[in-house]
Amino acid sequence: MLSVVSESGVLWHEPVPDARPYRIVALGPPALATTCGPDLTPTTWAVSDTATAYPGMLPALCLPPLVALSPLPNLDDPDAPGVILLGPTGSVVWQAEAAELLLPETGEADRATAYIVSGKGDLAYNFGAEPRFTAVEASSGHVLWQTALEPRSPVAGVVLWGADSAHGLLSLQYDYELYEFVRFDLRDGSLGERWQLVGQPAFSLVYPGPSDEPSSASLAGSKLSVLVFPQTGPREKWTFELASGEFARSPDQGAPPPSRREDNPLPEEGSGTPSPSAPPFPQRLLPTESGTAWRIPALLSPDGRALVVAGETAHLVKLNAR
Repeated sequence: MLSVVSESGVLWHEPVPDARPYRIVALGPPALATTCGPDLTPTTWAVSDTATAYPGMLPALCLPPLVALSPLPNLDDPDAPGVILLGPTGSVVWQAEAAELLLPETGEADRATAYIVSGKGDLAYNFGAEPRFTAVEASSGHVLWQTALEPRSPVAGVVLWGADSAHGLLSLQYDYELYEFVRFDLRDGSLGERWQLVGQPAFSLVYPGPSDEPSSASLAGSKLSVLVFPQTGPREKWTFELASGEFARSPDQGAPPPSRREDNPLPEEGSGTPSPSAPPFPQRLLPTESGTAWRIPALLSPDGRALVVAGETAHLVKLNAR
């Protein structure tokens, strides 16, 4: 027997075969909930007037209107969509395979626009020799522009460091100690000045989360500064003037950056603006309840119906006492 209850008592109950617990991730719109089947495949449910299933996908970001899902790595299905953008009803408005949603390492995420890098590569060089940089209107999925990044060799990683009102800065990683910073125009994606780094930007080891993440970067107006470790010599601060394209480098006199971070500053529901110190959904995406008896908070639709997940399906039930 499955029951939906409130503080005042039972509102709905009936036998539901294969009823599954789920976890509320974000309230949207659309609201997002995640569950996991017997085969350990996660599913994200996007809930508005109806519930839509996205098997194998997990939330990457929920800052409406910018709502994005990404898949777990799957070597058996390399053509699986890398980024899916959802509209307020939970339907797909844009998707791309072999792609990654880029969030700025400094400043707040742009809720109106999704910045995405995509390209066919391999395990070592994810984006290959012809990566593309795309700006998508988050609410409609309309492609605002797309730019070929014109790398000097296959690309292992891309970081979006930040942006002012008109220009941004990203970096392309070619090897363990070979990077290239690229200034670009937010209005049309055109590329500007490029600067090569033989060495590494500052990174921090992270747990839980990716093995490392960029750190020690700051944005003040149009001036973006990044701590770097040249292959030879002491660490430096590289400063990029986004508005003019001017560049300066100077010895770094500050304290060494921390090498490890284990804190999780966001609540489980993932509210807040993602940043290097606050990943969007760092843990607890899947329910921990199991067995024949469990209790979870119910996700309610805008009209007050409760989400019930049973097997591979879900429906919204009207809460009338029986």
